[in-house]
Amino acid sequence: MEYTTVYEISATAFPVYYIIPFVLLLVFAFLFYKLIKLKIKNSLCVILPLVIALMSFLSIACVYDYIDTQNNIIKPYFDGEYKTVSGVVENFKPLPSKGNGTESFEVKGIEFEYSKSSIAYVGYNTEASDGGYIYENGQKVRIRYAYDKVYDRNLILKLEIINE
Repeated sequence: MEYTTVYEISATAFPVYYIIPFVLLLVFAFLFYKLIKLKIKNSLCVILPLVIALMSFLSIACVYDYIDTQNNIIKPYFDGEYKTVSGVVENFKPLPSKGNGTESFEVKGIEFEYSKSSIAYVGYNTEASDGGYIYENGQKVRIRYAYDKVYDRNLILKLEIINE
């Protein structure tokens, strides 16, 4: 059998949205610095430190999540520590028409669930309605995956479609 790789996780897999708390932290810190430098005393002098603290917390959480993902999902994958399942897509459930929720399917009883709307997510997550490669029951696939204990789901790290 010949396989076509349609998805494989990147070795870096850094979600761009992780940059947002860092940028906001810098903006609010700059604003706070300007307020102090100009000796302006108003409610912003109370609110900005709280916002800066929140952005600092979110920035640290993003760094922690990135390091955790690298250490527990990505590095092990590239070191060959993953599970593989080959077979036919069964119980395919596309994303509900309202666009909220997840898409899921099984291969040999192993369930895979994903959604592009989940920001705390790594791995394959392209839904059928967005041109995803899994779109119906009966497709023959080979999947390399790892279990993510944080989000309690199997993450698709490599998806191959079997060509016949």
